[in-house]
Amino acid sequence: MIDTLPGRRCTCIRRFQHRLADQPPSETGPIEFTWDDGTRLTMDANTDWTLDLSSRPWTDPYPSVSESERKALAQEVGLWQEAPIPSALGRLVGQVVTSAAPELNEVGELTGLSLAFETQVVGARVLGGEVTVEVLDR
Repeated sequence: MIDTLPGRRCTCIRRFQHRLADQPPSETGPIEFTWDDGTRLTMDANTDWTLDLSSRPWTDPYPSVSESERKALAQEVGLWQEAPIPSALGRLVGQVVTSAAPELNEVGELTGLSLAFETQVVGARVLGGEVTVEVLDR
C-alpha cells in the first residue's frame, strides 16, 4: 500500500479524537486521507501499538447505538468524534504525495509513516498507543 502513495493528490483530510464526557478532547487519534481517484488511506493505532493502514474510511466504533446509550458510553469509555483540521493539515489538500517512508520499530513492525507532499511533510506515529500527527514545512 505504501508504495502506491506517491503521485496521489489529496482531496480531503479527516481527523478523529476521543472524548470522555466533561473532559477536553484528545490531541491524538486516527487520520484519513482521500485521494483524487476516490481511494483512501486511513491510519489508526492497533492494540499492539503498531500503525494500522487501511483503504477503508474510518468508522465510529458505536455507529448504531441509541442516544441514551451514547450518553452512557460518553461517561464510561468516551466517544470518538470528527475533529477540526488544523490549518497546517488543511494546506495538504490539493497537494501531491512525492514520497512515502515507513517507520519501523526495533522488531520491524510498522509504527509510523511519513508522507512528503509538495511543500510539507506529514508524519503519523503511534506513541503511547495513539496516533500522533505532525506537519512540517519542507
